[in-house]
Amino acid sequence: TWFIMSMLRVISICSVIAAIQPVFLLGLLPIFKIYHLARQNYRCTSRELQRIESVSRSPLYSHCAETIDGAPTIAAHGDAPLFARRFRSHLRNNLRAFYAQQLCETWFSLMLQLLGGCIVGICALSMVLTVRGGGISAGLVGLALSYSNNIVINLNGMIFDWVRAETRMV
Repeated sequence: TWFIMSMLRVISICSVIAAIQPVFLLGLLPIFKIYHLARQNYRCTSRELQRIESVSRSPLYSHCAETIDGAPTIAAHGDAPLFARRFRSHLRNNLRAFYAQQLCETWFSLMLQLLGGCIVGICALSMVLTVRGGGISAGLVGLALSYSNNIVINLNGMIFDWVRAETRMV
């Protein structure tokens, strides 16, 4: 439901800003295309990284279970250092995948913030060009600029939720 609400908010906010300044929609077309390309790139990468992290987690859990089950035998044979090395190796592999996944998510978040800044900048530029011609009141400009920030919040939330839902299905 959050996804649908965010999508309806984005559409309604774009409609309000377009009613104030129709030129704004022309600037949004390339930004939405870049949003789409970034989402596709992140979605594929995130899904694969989630798969790799899940695969690297399995040996870690398996090793823990085997170590706990065989603790008396391991202690009797003095193999605790060997099992500790194996555990650290499995943990290191899992953490590499986890950090790669977190890095990818951070990159995507920064990309969305940059694109959001571009949306606000396009709105501000279109409003400044219109105000110089004397076509819009200052109140409508303020309304459009504050709504452009809401587009960014809702669009970023919508895209993150969409991609997270797809990633969690792996």
